[in-house]
Amino acid sequence: MNPLEPSAAAAPTLLLLEPYFVLRRTVASVVQSLQLARITEAPSLSVAHGLAANQRFDAFVLALGEKRDELTLLRQLRAGHTVSAPSAPVAVMIETCDAELVRALRELGVMRVMLKPFKVKTIADTIGQMLAEQKALDDVLAYVSE
Repeated sequence: MNPLEPSAAAAPTLLLLEPYFVLRRTVASVVQSLQLARITEAPSLSVAHGLAANQRFDAFVLALGEKRDELTLLRQLRAGHTVSAPSAPVAVMIETCDAELVRALRELGVMRVMLKPFKVKTIADTIGQMLAEQKALDDVLAYVSE
């Protein structure tokens, strides 16, 4: 193993909520092969709720359906009702978006909105940027806490 590469244990963890198997597996495979994060896949909102209640994640990527039920998970995260940090970075994947949804996502602290369809490179870049920004913030907070 290259000593300059992060170990699997040190890699950030990410919960990926995506109902479509092919997209979910493709994203997970690319992100893990690039060693950006360790991915936990959730094919449904109920599975994602269970995972978020019992596992700590450093970041979230959530596919929003037509009814936007997935926002309940994001609200629980922000309210501190999961074991993850309420400030964990979140990106959403969505097919359509209006001004009302943009306002709601902004109020919930969503860092990125990706409109489907998108290239796998787009989501890999988004996850990489999101995690890098969070690490930089964590480093600053650790420095000022010393």
